[in-house]
Amino acid sequence: MKKSEELKKQLAQDVQCQLICGDGTGKDPKRHYSNCPNYVPEIEEKVSGLPHDQLLQALYFVFDFMDRALINFYLVGDTAASVRAKKDLFGDKIMVAVRKNEWDSGARRIADAFAPPLEDEGGIVRYEYKGVPIILYVLHDSTSLTSADTTIYANEYFKLPNPYDEFIKEFEWLK
Repeated sequence: MKKSEELKKQLAQDVQCQLICGDGTGKDPKRHYSNCPNYVPEIEEKVSGLPHDQLLQALYFVFDFMDRALINFYLVGDTAASVRAKKDLFGDKIMVAVRKNEWDSGARRIADAFAPPLEDEGGIVRYEYKGVPIILYVLHDSTSLTSADTTIYANEYFKLPNPYDEFIKEFEWLK
């Protein structure tokens, strides 16, 4: 890579880090990006398709009907990237995943009674809440889904696959 291209990339990375961390908490701003604990690669170059408030209401809807059905769910895709970065939700849909054995356990009937799906393709179930598409992925059991990383976002507890990097390697199509 040419030196000027490297400098442009470093500058872009530093700007992203400052946007995520807010105050540029790194001792050396030019080195902070590579060591930034708040850096989430998925957030780069994302543009919000729907307003944060609308996405958040849809996420609360998912939280509510999954809680009623006693089904553990995990944030994935752009939804997970937003929450991991502790920023407003971005994207054009809410993306969540459930473990297949939990989904097929009978609790799904409770979820369907509260929130009938628009479409069920087996491994992908589609819902909608006030114009926001909700995509639920039914995934085979994985070690990254057995020990969740619980995080607080918008006054609720949400689960992320843990370790997230291993989850992305296994389910790359859910970035």
